[in-house]
Amino acid sequence: MNPLADTNHRALFSAPIMGTARLDGWIACLTSPRSDLEAVLPGDLRLAGAATVAGCHPVVFICGTLTDTTILFGGLTIPTGVDYREFAVLIPFVHRSDEPDAYAFVLQMCSSAPTAVDVGNAYYGFAKRLASIERWDSMWLVTAPDGTLLAHALVETSDGPVTTRGSGGAGLDALRSALSLPLLGRKPGGTLVGSRFDWRLDEASVRRAGGWVSLAAPLVPGWQGLECGDVAGGMFLVRNLGWRLSWPSALRH
Repeated sequence: MNPLADTNHRALFSAPIMGTARLDGWIACLTSPRSDLEAVLPGDLRLAGAATVAGCHPVVFICGTLTDTTILFGGLTIPTGVDYREFAVLIPFVHRSDEPDAYAFVLQMCSSAPTAVDVGNAYYGFAKRLASIERWDSMWLVTAPDGTLLAHALVETSDGPVTTRGSGGAGLDALRSALSLPLLGRKPGGTLVGSRFDWRLDEASVRRAGGWVSLAAPLVPGWQGLECGDVAGGMFLVRNLGWRLSWPSALRH
């Protein structure tokens, strides 16, 4: 199997799984002005018009500690024995200019694990960078190795457990819809790479949360800072959230 074989949108849903893990942390689907997101998207990508409301578009943030990490290869499930933290910024409901199918574009990821950074960039085009991700009670801080602040978020429990089987309300349903999209990354040479996360929300402990997310300008070139406090799909604390990541595939032109 060639993990970078050309493929298309539909084929990504049946792509073989490369690794698994569990996430303890938080996920939020907030909004940002459409014009701000268009400014940082590659020129051959566009936002879906149907996903925008009042000139805004969803942005998904995922942050927390990854545990029980494994690699699947040759029919074997190989534990890595490594726990680490990651912070991701995704723009869902993005189209390639030449096709109608929607993706979630990986705008930026931060990881505390050097190997995860190297693999994410070389094979998936996830625009990963090494960072320290720390939690202080309800505050999460993402900083560069030199101490520069990249992002921070306040995430506080605001309600009881959420029913994740079936409809969990408009907020959870919107988040589930965004997370169901195949991922789209862009390698430094410009190649678009597709993959998919199989999120196991139905098996996780999920609680509604409130708060905000603020990105510092150095995180994403061309994006002069962002504060997201308008909760479009909701903010949720998650525990034991399983996910499976497929092998990457270069997308057909």
